[in-house]
Amino acid sequence: MSAEKFQVICPNCQKAHSVGQEFIGRVANCNACNTSFELRLKKKTKDSERTKQKGKKLGSLRSNIATEQQAKQQTRKRRPQGRPRDQESKASMYLVIAFGLLLLVAGAAYLLSSRDTESEPKGEALSEINQETREPITASDGDRSSRLGQEPECQASDYQPSEQQPLSTSVDHVIRDARDTSKPEHSLAKSPSAYSTEKSAILKLDIWAPAGAYDESSEAGIDTLKAKGSYWLKYTDFDFGEGATYFEIEMMSLAEVDFEIRLGSPEGTTIASYALDKSKKWILQQGPLSQKIQGIQDLYFVFERKKGMYYGVRDFIFRSVGPGLKQPLSKFNTRDFDRESHPGKAPIQAGKTTLEGIKDASWVAFSNFDFGTKSNHIAVEAASPFSGGRIEVILDSLESKPIALIDVQHTGSRTLFFQYKAHFASSVAGKHTLYLKFVDSFNNPEMFITRNLIVSYKAPIVRDQLHRKGQLHVYHSVPELPPSPYYSFSIQKVSKLDNNNPSQASNWEKPFAWFTKCRTDLGKAYFDGAVGDWSATYCNFELGPETPVVIKIKRLNKKGAPSGPIKSVSARPVRHIKSCEIINGDVYITMDKPALLVVDIDGQMDSRDAPRNLQSRKGRADATPFDNEMEGVHSITIFANPFIDD
Repeated sequence: MSAEKFQVICPNCQKAHSVGQEFIGRVANCNACNTSFELRLKKKTKDSERTKQKGKKLGSLRSNIATEQQAKQQTRKRRPQGRPRDQESKASMYLVIAFGLLLLVAGAAYLLSSRDTESEPKGEALSEINQETREPITASDGDRSSRLGQEPECQASDYQPSEQQPLSTSVDHVIRDARDTSKPEHSLAKSPSAYSTEKSAILKLDIWAPAGAYDESSEAGIDTLKAKGSYWLKYTDFDFGEGATYFEIEMMSLAEVDFEIRLGSPEGTTIASYALDKSKKWILQQGPLSQKIQGIQDLYFVFERKKGMYYGVRDFIFRSVGPGLKQPLSKFNTRDFDRESHPGKAPIQAGKTTLEGIKDASWVAFSNFDFGTKSNHIAVEAASPFSGGRIEVILDSLESKPIALIDVQHTGSRTLFFQYKAHFASSVAGKHTLYLKFVDSFNNPEMFITRNLIVSYKAPIVRDQLHRKGQLHVYHSVPELPPSPYYSFSIQKVSKLDNNNPSQASNWEKPFAWFTKCRTDLGKAYFDGAVGDWSATYCNFELGPETPVVIKIKRLNKKGAPSGPIKSVSARPVRHIKSCEIINGDVYITMDKPALLVVDIDGQMDSRDAPRNLQSRKGRADATPFDNEMEGVHSITIFANPFIDD
């Protein structure tokens, strides 16, 4: 006799598994999605109980109908001889129809209830995780990243500031993801966002502009994100500068549309045209202009819908040069290198539209790169699902000193590209061999993926803080506000320490240790049972440029919280730090310029996975093992602010 089998449901992918009774209560991996979960019998839900009750009622109804039919047969047998047969026949017919309709309604309700019950998630279902595709983005997928807003500026060590922002070929205008149609503001079924109708856009060469910033149109109130008919848009006094030869425009269509770019009037000179098919998603249309366009012109977009439903246009740009040229302002793909560090083998891989397999000490070279008469700026598009790394920009020889350093950070996936920028140490002109050397400080399996680079000239960012050199201003205690019970801060300029060994110094200044904490007294708060008692401690001070200071961090050994000497520390971004060390259980960080630092003590963030809850233990008391002071995260942030002059 075979052993009795029981059905269990994977909480992630909902796949049913048959297991023996002896396995109930154990933890196993789903062979479909590899999720670990406890083998438990499927619980009876209220809906299934209701379904059974409906089934019982339906059975009772059927029994009553059968009883009535039997009684009717008995009545027929005892029918008096004088009763009209046709009247009895009609009454019986009506009775049968009534019970039949009642039976039909009850059966339909039962079937609908059963279907609803079956369609509900079985067991403890989890949300599906969207797996990022490992395929490179093609040109038709668009060439933009999500509009996440301006990111905090990143400094290129020892050089002019480098910057990070969502992918855009200009800092003047940032746009949303041309590939992403899942967000409400990207859907043609939604009304346009305030962004799409922005009227203050700069209409100028090499700057992205929103299509909704038109000055006139063939019809009043045209929604550029959700158009139905044929129309034209006018952009008055568009500045093409010294000359535009190339255009890019974001479009989406559920229709077949002819699109033309004209000058002067809706019937004026056509400089570009495109037949748009049903793309059903935002894509980047691009191509050369029929002639070089210079100066200030009235620009017209003309759309003629042939058939279909909606179509939309979002952002556009006119460029002085097209892509793929080794010269300023041309978008050149890093995959088109001339030489590399590991020819014919790993790690460098030239993908369809990206450069992949980048690891520590690898490099690529671009021969005869023309920097024009004057270039001082470079921007590189990169994506990293790991910790990122650094790009050293070098000219002519790998032994030369880098002219710029670009720090690439974690972006979240292989397909979410950001543009990382840096100024050169000095302007560059003429043709050179351009090297990109990749440096990894985190031992990543793959540092990042790069796509396009753009060399240009940009006016240096002026930050005249030299009169603040050597200055330090500390924010001391705040009256009636308790400081952090977890850590304390001390700070002093290196030149003023009364002992060369900072652990022996005594003339520290004491910045106030602010702190916030996740509360646990709110009952059913969302975060209460997951990150309760986690805290963040931080301090603020103002620091002038080229002003070396030492910051001391001491753990206060609060009862119920981590205590004892600090054993490990990491501070990031590392490019802002001169040194970071532990002396006698306290942390000492040396820096010399304004920056924002995050400090991790004893690997609370870096050396372990600390989710809010463990899905494999869902429903159990130990499902949230980090919701307490001892196991929770107590982070540290240092705000070394620049001086703000009145």
